[in-house]
Amino acid sequence: MHERYFEVARDLAERCPARLGAEIAVTGSVSKGFADAGSDLELNFWTEDVVPADEAVAWLASIGVERTWPDPSNEPEMFWLQFRREGIWVEAGWETVGHAERTLDEIVNGRRLGHNEMMLADVIVHAVPLRSAGKLGEWQALLATYPPELGRALIERELGIWAYPQWVESRWVAARREQWLTLTAALRSYMMSCLRVVFALNGRWEPDWKWLAEVTRDLTIQPPDFVPRINRAMSAPAGEERIETAFRLVLDVIDLVPPSELAAEARAVVERSLAER
Repeated sequence: MHERYFEVARDLAERCPARLGAEIAVTGSVSKGFADAGSDLELNFWTEDVVPADEAVAWLASIGVERTWPDPSNEPEMFWLQFRREGIWVEAGWETVGHAERTLDEIVNGRRLGHNEMMLADVIVHAVPLRSAGKLGEWQALLATYPPELGRALIERELGIWAYPQWVESRWVAARREQWLTLTAALRSYMMSCLRVVFALNGRWEPDWKWLAEVTRDLTIQPPDFVPRINRAMSAPAGEERIETAFRLVLDVIDLVPPSELAAEARAVVERSLAER
């Protein structure tokens, strides 16, 4: 199955005009070797100039793609299209080289700390080139070392979230009110914070969280039973069990970070919440 994805990807890259892809790479689960029969094929196309999405749609139509679905978040220098090719769903993204380089500069210099930005870095690090004029290799070299100062800033940001007493207490309130959508969203945020801190501690760019068991397998710094506990926090039948599981995992993650006043404050807030629930 893995080779089948690459066959489709290589065919698309070979047919793609240079204007629509100065750099083309397979990314996502296929590039990492995780793909299964339910996976899509993720392709990234980097262009020298801004290319209208309609031009990419027209090219795809010219090679037999009957319909494309644009992403609602599309913007002039970066857009995504979904379509089917030889029975495989393809998620194809176009971005200008200039936009990519500006974003990467902001990431490595700590001016962007969001998960989507960290995930972009991970995508590029693991990209498998199909066509390249050298830019992809330059970007991969730039991202080969995770900046320690970036990790420190990201950890401090997440610790700050855990140090807000009202936010912590509101999780129990949501459970008592049976506000399950609110509680699920809040616990998801906490589990993502745990993941973000652990990846920063390991000096690793954050991946898409779909393949947790696979992407955390070789992390040297992580709490015991990390992924099973995340899954339990998101799926246990009782709301109180989910919250307690999440909060005790947060405490174990705090134990892993370098001692600081903020880490101590976050620990005190979470411990007090567990004791007084």
